[in-house]
Order: sequence, then structure tokens, then C-alpha cells
Amino acid sequence: MLVAGPAQAAPENLNFTGKAFRIERGGVTYKVQVTAYRNPDGTTALQISIFKRKDPSGPAKGAAYEVWSRVISGFSANDNFSTGELHPTADQMEGFGNINMDWAPTDDLVKTCQGHNRSRKGRFAGNFKFKTGTDKFGTIEKGKLRGTLSSNDGDCPGNNNNNCPKEIRSFQSFGSEFFWFGGHEAGAEKAGLTAVKGEDLSNEWHLSHQIFAYLPQSNFELSDDVKTGMIKGADGTFTSGTSNYTAPGDSSDGLPQPCGDGKEYFNRSTTGTFEGNFTFNFLLGNDPKVTGEASATRLIVHDAA
Repeated sequence: MLVAGPAQAAPENLNFTGKAFRIERGGVTYKVQVTAYRNPDGTTALQISIFKRKDPSGPAKGAAYEVWSRVISGFSANDNFSTGELHPTADQMEGFGNINMDWAPTDDLVKTCQGHNRSRKGRFAGNFKFKTGTDKFGTIEKGKLRGTLSSNDGDCPGNNNNNCPKEIRSFQSFGSEFFWFGGHEAGAEKAGLTAVKGEDLSNEWHLSHQIFAYLPQSNFELSDDVKTGMIKGADGTFTSGTSNYTAPGDSSDGLPQPCGDGKEYFNRSTTGTFEGNFTFNFLLGNDPKVTGEASATRLIVHDAA
């Protein structure tokens, strides 16, 4: 006869979300954010992001990020986040500086979702020296990293509902080093675009060039039959130029899914190509253009048959 053992707690993740701080380079102000995370499987990684945002009060807005990341060891905290460490090994930081910091809380532990989620504000203090390996950003040094430690066990009850999704028209193109996608929800004033281009650096470090842009609705078009479309760059979004989409074949419809009261939704999609000079303008250059193969999708909600 099998005897059940004691219930096992769900594996927890651990996250540090640093508060962004300013740096000046070449007369331009950028922000830096340090984050670290440990997945339930024990994988731990460090990320250093340098970013710049355009004025969010204008008709369009955007943000450009350069993100250095690496799998590390030496990131941990106790159960109530009263102590912790951020100590990547010297081998892991070779060529990229030195980080040796200890955690001290500044606020009480906060529990939400019946205790499944926990967080605590504080700061890592010690030595933070990161070499970006670029002339533009050089070396970043900081004695304290303010932020929040948090964790959850994945068991927080969600708010399940059967509401229908919003209708959205979208494009996407995925490659091994560069991918982008974007969409416009029905009735929204802006369309959102995301672009990511990655490159491997030395000593297992990775650099990801990223852009998050919000274009005026008129700068993003996709026809009802999902066979033609257009995206156009805008000031303040780190994008420029125009590219046009065409799909030579017929569209295909996915299986309808029930939602809401007597409604259902499905995706209508095509595969086609972009031509033109729409460009994502990364902070460190090497700016890719939107050309070549892509797919287009229109999520449609209608009355169930």
C-alpha cells in the first residue's frame, strides 16, 4: 500500500527589481535598471538594462533598451527577505566588472494573495561595477541598488472569466537573431510594436537590443481580408520610414472558440512579405529594417452560429 507523504510546497521563484537610476553620457541622460531572478528550477540570471524614453506626453512614444544578461550564481535571500546577496563569481564577471553586494530591508515584509505572494523593499549595498564594453556607455558604478525583492509560489487564485478578447490586428516576424511584432486593438488610439535583436558576447554574456514603440493608429494598417497592410515610423518612437505588407495567397481561418454570452472568436491570418524602409533605431546602432517574410493576423469576435 502506498502511503502519501507530506504535501510539498510549490517551488518559488525569487526576483529583484531595482529602481532605475540616471547616468549622463555625452550630454544625454539615460536610465539604468538592475534586475535578477531565480526560476523555480534553480536557474538564476542577472540583467543590466540601459534605456531611454521619449516624451510620453506627445502623440506617440517609445523606449529603447540595451540589455546585458548572463546566467549567474550567488543571488539568494532568506524566507522573509531580511538578508540576501548578489555575488556573481569572479569567473562569471570576468571582462565585465565586479558585483559584490548584500541586502538590507528598509520596509516590512508584505504578503498578498493569501500569502502566496511576498515582497519587501530595501537595497543591495556594496560594490557594483559593470563594464558595458561600449564607448557610448563605458563603465557603470554604484554603491547602492534600491529596489524590491519578491517571490510567489504560482498558486495565487486567478480571476477566471469567460469574457471575449478584444479584436486586434497584428503583424509578426520571427528570426534567429531579430524578431518584431505589433498590433492594434479595436478602438485604441495607438498601435504597439516590439523589436528585439540579440547578440552573444564573450564569457557567456548576451546583449539584447530592444524597442517598445507606440505609434499613432493611422501609422498601422491591416486590411479586413488580412492581405495588405502598412507600418510607418513616428517621431518619439525610435522608429522611422515606411514598409508595406502584401500576401499573395488567400487567408486562412482558425477554429472558433466560445466566449462571453453567445459569442465566439477566431483568427484570420496570412503569410506575406514586407517591403520598404521602416527601421527600428536601437541605442547602439545596427538598425534593422522591416523587410522580408512576415505573418498577419486579425482576431475577430462575432455571434456564435
